[in-house]
Amino acid sequence: MFPLCTLSLCRPYTFLVLCIAMMIPGRAILAAEVLTSDLLTEAFGHIVFQTESGAGSTGKPLVRWGVPIVAHLDGGMSEQYKPKVEKIFATLSKLTGLPMGLAPHDSAFNFEIHFMPMADVRRITKSSTIRCSGVLKGSSRDYLIARAIVYIANDDDHRIRHCLHEEIGRVLGLTNDSSLIADSLFNDTNDSRRSYSLSDMILIRALYDRRLRPGMSRKEAMPIARIILRELATRLKEAGKM
Repeated sequence: MFPLCTLSLCRPYTFLVLCIAMMIPGRAILAAEVLTSDLLTEAFGHIVFQTESGAGSTGKPLVRWGVPIVAHLDGGMSEQYKPKVEKIFATLSKLTGLPMGLAPHDSAFNFEIHFMPMADVRRITKSSTIRCSGVLKGSSRDYLIARAIVYIANDDDHRIRHCLHEEIGRVLGLTNDSSLIADSLFNDTNDSRRSYSLSDMILIRALYDRRLRPGMSRKEAMPIARIILRELATRLKEAGKM
C-alpha cells in the first residue's frame, strides 16, 4: 500500500495540512484542552528524545524509519485485526510519507506484530503490569530504525485497539510517554483512545519532516521542531481544526 501523501508532495504545507485535516471530523479539540505550538513543542521534546525506560530514559537522539515498512502479523486474532492494522498503516503512511503495508505470504518483512496472551507479553518483557510493548532495532551509525517488534495482549478488544495505535506509533520513533497533552495516545494515563488524536498526528508528521534528521540531538533538533510545529498549528487553525 503506497501513501496518498508522499514526502515529495507534502513539502507544500498547505497540501500537508489538508492531508491531516481530512482525517479529523469537525473541531477535534475540546475547549478544556487548547493545543498551542508551545505545548506541542514541549510534548515533542518529551516524547521523541527519551524512552520510557533503559539507557534512553535520560536522553537519546532522534530516530525514525527511512525505508518502507513491511509488516507480518502473527498469533491468535491476527487475521481478525488485519483490516485494523491496514487502516492504521494507511493513516500513518499519509503522515510520514513512508510506504507501509502487510507482507505477502512467505515474503520478507521488517515489522512484526505478535498477538498473544497477556501472560506471554509480560514474560517476554519481564514486566508484571504491561499489556503491550514495542521494540526498535537499528544502528547508531545512521540512527535509522531498521526493524520493529510489537507485542499485543489479545484478551480485551478495547485494549487491543488502543495498544495497536499506541505501540505502532511508538516504534515509528515516538518512544516516550508524556502527560502534557491529556487527549493523546502517548499519555500513559489515557487508555480510552482507540485512534490517533490531532496532537498525535501533528507530532508524528513533525518527526518525519525532512528538516529534521536522524541522529540529531535534542539541542540541535528542537529549534527546528518548534518552527515545524508552529507552521502546522497555524495552518490547522486556518483550516478550522484547532
